[in-house]
Amino acid sequence: MKLSNLFYAILASSAASASPVQSVTDTAVRAESNLVGYLGAFFLGDAPNVYFYLSNGNNALSFKALNGGEPILDPSSGTGGVRDPSIINGGGCEAGNKWYIIGTDLDIGKTTWDAAQRKGSLSIYIWESTDLINWGSERLVKVENDQAGMVWAPDAIWDASKDQYLVHWASKFYSTSDSEHNGTATDSEIRYAYTSDFKTFTSPKTFIAASTSIIDLALLQLPQYGASSKTRSTNMAHAPSDTAAKHPRLTAAEVTALPSYPSVTWKLQPTREGRLKVAEGRGGPLNISWEVHGTGKTKVIAAWQRQTLRFGHEQGDQYSFLIFDNRGIGHSDKPVMRYSTSEMAKDIIELADHLNWTQERELHVIGVSMGGMIAQELGQLIPERICSLSLFSTLARFQRTVPFLQNLRNRVSMFLPKSLDRTIIDVAYNMFPDSWLDAPDTLHLPSSTTPGCLPAAGHVDWESGTYAHFPTNFARIAAQDLEKRSDTSSFGPKGFVLQAIAAGWHDMSPERLKELGDKVGRERILVAHGTEDRMLTFPHGEALIKQLQPGESYVREGRGHVLLVEEQDWHDEVIAKLWAKTASLSG
Repeated sequence: MKLSNLFYAILASSAASASPVQSVTDTAVRAESNLVGYLGAFFLGDAPNVYFYLSNGNNALSFKALNGGEPILDPSSGTGGVRDPSIINGGGCEAGNKWYIIGTDLDIGKTTWDAAQRKGSLSIYIWESTDLINWGSERLVKVENDQAGMVWAPDAIWDASKDQYLVHWASKFYSTSDSEHNGTATDSEIRYAYTSDFKTFTSPKTFIAASTSIIDLALLQLPQYGASSKTRSTNMAHAPSDTAAKHPRLTAAEVTALPSYPSVTWKLQPTREGRLKVAEGRGGPLNISWEVHGTGKTKVIAAWQRQTLRFGHEQGDQYSFLIFDNRGIGHSDKPVMRYSTSEMAKDIIELADHLNWTQERELHVIGVSMGGMIAQELGQLIPERICSLSLFSTLARFQRTVPFLQNLRNRVSMFLPKSLDRTIIDVAYNMFPDSWLDAPDTLHLPSSTTPGCLPAAGHVDWESGTYAHFPTNFARIAAQDLEKRSDTSSFGPKGFVLQAIAAGWHDMSPERLKELGDKVGRERILVAHGTEDRMLTFPHGEALIKQLQPGESYVREGRGHVLLVEEQDWHDEVIAKLWAKTASLSG
């Protein structure tokens, strides 16, 4: 079974129905008392059937077999065997009224893996139901052309813009002159077609081209889109992107060979640090890693080490600067459940309480990207303690700003296996404009006169351990990414996926935003967004400004996703002015 094929909650009465997605971010709130578990459709090894398993309550990691462990569906047409079953939730007028199971037409016990990829079935199995209990007769529908060697792991997602289902699968292809498919095939690629009834399909097209032999793609709408897939190739050198062709970049090996690479991480020593046990009674306990830089009376909650240089060290007598690792990343614990922006906001409240940062109008909160989503929830939970709230490159809720298919491709590309060289290029491209990446690195660096800073890694004195500039901004961003990736115990794909899920579920309705503005005070709130932000596109920032109506709003022309990096001096100036202004406000 593919990762996502997934689970549909079923009612305790055993009569199934679909529940609307709730506009909340807390998993505990989203849970419904009349639901008893998650239903999954599985195949077991080489057995040619479909089996149902039900989770033990709200634990998606523990399952029990249904139907006494006997198959639910036994195909008789085609090869007589089904693999990779997916339960498809009805969309549009079928939502809550119809479900489909689709699967690969392959009985591997009757053939070999080689033959199954050369002369495999080009059709998919389809069953449908109106109650998730009684399933109609199977049908076998051809979806691919005769150049394909197989159709594997079909899955589907509802495209509301077309009022149809987008069905996708993996196929390999042979030359038109190789009708017997005896030669060499292409790598596997992801294909797709549209259908409104799972009976007739549009002509197939390529969704993800053959570059890494990708199979088993699954798409999740959470309500933002996430994806999982499997690669069967050791060659992960994707074709170069348009930006790579126009803007040649250093390779990972070239970046790590730069003389400045060992000094990419600044050795800024915290005033206080620790790991705090949080979330007792909220699915925990779990430990959150934290540091405070500086001893000043102005208390700031942020998440970026770079900001601590100026405020926590060079001006550390004025500011106390708290940074931390959210659950799932860095040196904090990495549970597998309860990822939401509201849960992470509650973690921060416990951390602030631990530091005795509990006075009214005491906290200056900076949130960037997902941090901005968490900051919104923090303002909702403890508005009376917020002195200022700065929201950079963030959103109230995800909205589609590009066509459905392009949006899917953009999101899927984040999860595809890639070469390291391509990965560092794509990370930088999504975060920053090309013009900034190509510019020389002129970042303000720590020095021997910086309070509380040690020489660069591997050095004991400042004569040899100075912090150096990189040839370009791209080189520095790539070096930071590579340094982070080298610490596999702190940063890994699990944390990335779980945090993406939390961001995907974030939803601040207009009513909640109004309440946030009313309770925190709009004169205390700042919102800024770059017009060239590729991660969270500019319309998201426009919508947040329009709905929240903050006292200060900034549209940064030509800027990308991380304004505090692209425009550090401007960023530091506007937040310092906001802190000073809001500290003098009453109420």
